[in-house]
Amino acid sequence: MDSRHPPLNALFSPTATPVRKVDLQQVEQRITCSSEGIYPQPELTWSTSPSSSITNNNTTVHQTEQQLYSISSSLIIPNSDMDLNYSCAVSTRRNRKRATFRQQGLVTESQSETTIHCSSSHTPVTNLIWRFDHSQIILTKTDSQYTVSEEWKQHVKDVSESGSLTLQDFSSDQEGTYTCELADAVETKITNILHSKSLLSTIYCSTTLFASFNKILL
Repeated sequence: MDSRHPPLNALFSPTATPVRKVDLQQVEQRITCSSEGIYPQPELTWSTSPSSSITNNNTTVHQTEQQLYSISSSLIIPNSDMDLNYSCAVSTRRNRKRATFRQQGLVTESQSETTIHCSSSHTPVTNLIWRFDHSQIILTKTDSQYTVSEEWKQHVKDVSESGSLTLQDFSSDQEGTYTCELADAVETKITNILHSKSLLSTIYCSTTLFASFNKILL
């Protein structure tokens, strides 16, 4: 082979593609961390705060015909670990992104109204999206402009500066998962909250995902 010419497969090697997003999903007691469209092959690590041992970690890596990698890992959360924060980091030589999962209990203020807290911070937010069952948009905020969807105008009573959503006039149609997405120039925080009218309009479980947009490492 002529040493002046690179191997054929090298001609089709993609350029470095950084980790753009890390997704976390929960199904019952299993949480799954995933990311895709990455080159070179990434690494995935789990950690907890406070620190603890992690079991049942199952990680898989796949490569597409375009030689881009996807990576996925899942683990089982014991019922006794309600106070733990689970963090998943996906990294290459170029950059690193992280998502954090947290469970916490929330209680409504009254039986007729429910306030869903998007963030523990009281800092005003600039970009906000509330969704129902992961896809149906309740409202959006860009800078100082709020827009409430037609289907939710009778249920949205108030939105605080920090993004907390106060809802009213519930029916069984409003039982499900509420998702809050807060974003600024450096970070996105996603909170999933399960609402059940059968429990006197009590929001009893929430999942918070923090997707940090870290700068590309040199």
